[in-house]
Amino acid sequence: MKQLSLIICSFLFVISLAAQTRRSITVKAGQDIAQTFSPNGFYRLPQFDHAVLYTKTKIQPTQSLFNYNIYSATIQFLGENGDTMDLINPTYFDSIVVAGHVFIYKEGFLEQVAAAQSVRLLKKTVIKLEPQSIGAYGTTNSTSAIDKITTFAIGNNVYNFRANQDVLVRETIDWFLLDPNGKLLKANKSNLLSLLQPDSKQKAETFFKQHKTDFNKEEQLKELFTLLKN
Repeated sequence: MKQLSLIICSFLFVISLAAQTRRSITVKAGQDIAQTFSPNGFYRLPQFDHAVLYTKTKIQPTQSLFNYNIYSATIQFLGENGDTMDLINPTYFDSIVVAGHVFIYKEGFLEQVAAAQSVRLLKKTVIKLEPQSIGAYGTTNSTSAIDKITTFAIGNNVYNFRANQDVLVRETIDWFLLDPNGKLLKANKSNLLSLLQPDSKQKAETFFKQHKTDFNKEEQLKELFTLLKN
């Protein structure tokens, strides 16, 4: 019985992970890993752009060009000589807006996808690279480290990665709610309802009755928050 329970728990755990995984791509040896993943490479935006940095006391427009590197989980900007540099001390900023995209730092960067009734919908994207070795009968096996991987970034170009072995690219997205006091909560039905005013709460409950809501589906979450804004 204990063994059966363990098998069921393991199965549910795998299902949970699968629900979080937006995409898995196998990139063959020698191919550009970043460009295979996305036309933007591992950057959130197609190019570096102007940004506005918000603190609790002031708004600071910048002349530098910024972008968000999903793979390294850092806000980056172009220095005077064109080198790509990481923004240091991200906790100093309340939020960073690049080309209309809002990024908030809460033990790592999250992107704001929607907002309603002083509640923000945020997503955290993580990219992991798993090198694949060729095993018996041509099967692939994950290995612990990527051997001889090349990276570079020049000016407004995105990162490019090439390796001498197959690489599995895994993208996972977790969804969160940010309350008016800056507290981060897991995005789910009960947490959202606890943050809403009575009129908006009724709208949300009606939406839940009419839709089989999946808090891992971005378009459905956007539809819900659009309803709550009206």
